[in-house]
Amino acid sequence: MGTGAPNVLIDWKADDDDKLILPVGLGVAKTINLKKVPFRIQLEFTHIVVQPDTLSEEWNIRLILTPFFPGLIKKSLF
Repeated sequence: MGTGAPNVLIDWKADDDDKLILPVGLGVAKTINLKKVPFRIQLEFTHIVVQPDTLSEEWNIRLILTPFFPGLIKKSLF
C-alpha cells in the first residue's frame, strides 16, 4: 500500500525567498503480526524541493510502527 504525509509549511514572517517548505514524498506500508498483535509498519521517503536557505536537510526518512489492540475497546464509540 502506498502512503505519505508530507507537511507543507509557510512562514509568513520570513523573507520572501524563505517562506515556503515544500516536501514531495512517497511511502509504503504493510500490516504484520508480531506475537498475535497486529502492527502497521510504514516507511516514508521525502525530498524537500523548495526550502529556506537556513534549512540544511534535503531528504527525510520516517519509520512508523503502529500497534493495533482490537480487544481494547469493547463497545462502539459512536
